[in-house]
Amino acid sequence: MRGLEAPVIAARLEEITGDEWNHANAFRDLVSDYLDVTPPSSGLFDFAPSDARTVRKILEDNLRREHEGVDLYKQILAEIRGQLRHSPSVLPFGLEVLEHELRHIIIDEQEHIVELTRLL
Repeated sequence: MRGLEAPVIAARLEEITGDEWNHANAFRDLVSDYLDVTPPSSGLFDFAPSDARTVRKILEDNLRREHEGVDLYKQILAEIRGQLRHSPSVLPFGLEVLEHELRHIIIDEQEHIVELTRLL
């Protein structure tokens, strides 16, 4: 990435990348703790490298990925809610905590979308 704004944008993108790793790890912990499932160590949250080189393309690529992340987390939350409607005894006392934590991740992702949109 080149340009006067590149160092500042690169630093912020590194912070956002750290957030993404934190989200992925938190999600794995939530699934393991509340649903007693061992999520795969790879696959769902593999971060593929981008071939974008301009500031604009890098921001656009990151923005697209943030949208995909929000969609994925919302889909997962909907599936969990659906499963629990059919089997409420699976998670009788943890649903609200699980929902709260997933919604917090979604909100962080949405904040990234707003920030990246502003940077564009």
